[in-house]
Amino acid sequence: MDNIHNAMCATAANFPLTKVTYPAISTFTPCFISIFYYLNSMDHLMTSTERWTNNCMGWVPPCSQLYIDMLLYIQTKRAMQASGYLSPGSEISSLLGDFCYLFPLQNLWIPGPLVDAFRSVACFSPSASRRFSNVTPALPSSPGWSRARRYRIADTGTTHLPNINIFISRLNSICAAATRPNVTPKIFFRDVDGPNCMASLFS
Repeated sequence: MDNIHNAMCATAANFPLTKVTYPAISTFTPCFISIFYYLNSMDHLMTSTERWTNNCMGWVPPCSQLYIDMLLYIQTKRAMQASGYLSPGSEISSLLGDFCYLFPLQNLWIPGPLVDAFRSVACFSPSASRRFSNVTPALPSSPGWSRARRYRIADTGTTHLPNINIFISRLNSICAAATRPNVTPKIFFRDVDGPNCMASLFS
């Protein structure tokens, strides 16, 4: 029996008790796929509403995609700041401060169907366990933006985040289609980058 006890103790000795430590602030990468699904549905509805298109001639879906895209990033950065995760003077902190100075948040409107989605992009403190402190959606501390990467975040784990450059490129392609030499309304309408296909990102 002593041999059995010794064997059990020897096994346990190889796995000493350790204390589980938790980060001061826990983070997760937000996913905006569902929000853009609903936004795409709203864009399709608007492009098929003649009263809307007749009164909003300067609007195309990439405009709303760019607008919501920027606001989602700003909301994520605000959550990071509120949780205490955002380091003062960091690249993201500077960008957030500059944006809020140039574009006061109280002047930026969110479409009604997306309000609750934006509210969900927030930091929180888990009430079921006191082991964790604040939990916040977060972007990489060093995004690694560059022209060579087409301004896509360098972290491979964030490829599902919206790429602002894609929406800008899509908007530019629509403008280019509308200003080609000898273009007519009929030609522009049928163009792959024209009104007939503009509700889709990859038309």
